[in-house]
Amino acid sequence: MTGGSISRCMALSDPFLGDITFLELLIFILFIAIVVVIARILYYLMRRYLDSRISKKSSKGISRLVQYVIFFTAFYIGFVLLLHQDLNSLFVSLGIIGLAVALAAQQVLENVFAGILISLSKPFELEDWVDVGGVPTTKIARVRDMSLMFTELKDIDGRTITLPNAFMMTNKVVNYSKAGFIAFDIPIVLRQGADLGKAYSIVLHEADVDENILPNLSGEEKRAMKGLLERPHIKAIFGDRPDMKIFEPQLNVVKLEESRITLNVRVWVKDPQRMDSIRSRFLEILNRRFKEEGIGLADE
Repeated sequence: MTGGSISRCMALSDPFLGDITFLELLIFILFIAIVVVIARILYYLMRRYLDSRISKKSSKGISRLVQYVIFFTAFYIGFVLLLHQDLNSLFVSLGIIGLAVALAAQQVLENVFAGILISLSKPFELEDWVDVGGVPTTKIARVRDMSLMFTELKDIDGRTITLPNAFMMTNKVVNYSKAGFIAFDIPIVLRQGADLGKAYSIVLHEADVDENILPNLSGEEKRAMKGLLERPHIKAIFGDRPDMKIFEPQLNVVKLEESRITLNVRVWVKDPQRMDSIRSRFLEILNRRFKEEGIGLADE
């Protein structure tokens, strides 16, 4: 063996970080890299197997939990068996370094802590329909993926939106799936002198027969909605004994002018992601019915 080879071997076996040798550190890094690859492959294999057998929420949660268990187990094995370290003493000795890293990576840690809080408090879950406020705002979008750092959304236009978890925690998030329904207002401007009684009758009738507008439900859908109204967060909004009457369309005069009357129609729908299309179709029907009954709409 040459002198250079002996020097290299001695260098690899010499203490590098405390009593950890450079060779032990290399083995530890290689071990963790292999575990990360295996954990990711196992995660995707479990998702493919479970997605078709249980809900995507449960599939994602189980697969992610297994992945995290593998990560933490690998780090424990690596520190104790490969680096021959006592974790308690290691954490104490690395306290100052950890503080420096925390200050340097404050934004990363904010996202990680926010991801943990989201996992614990569950303001939204996988496949929920949400609307995120703040800047930039999003349209109604479905939660497609959740990690420790980011939340991935897919909006109704098909765009994929990736937002930091800290953004999700510090801005308003409207969860339509948790409620199961949404209300929206439709302004209707009639000419002065229009028959309001007939206009009311048309609006309420068309809302009543539209299968997309609540409370037009039957069978299993109606039973599911009644069960939803029993949830604590719904009772907190509508009172202790909410019933289907809360979804009946509301029609009110909101403005009287010399040449026009402005009405406001409030309806509830059970498909938040289709809100725009339901509104458009409802307005087209009202416009046709008003023309048939001779009820004039005011000019803009």
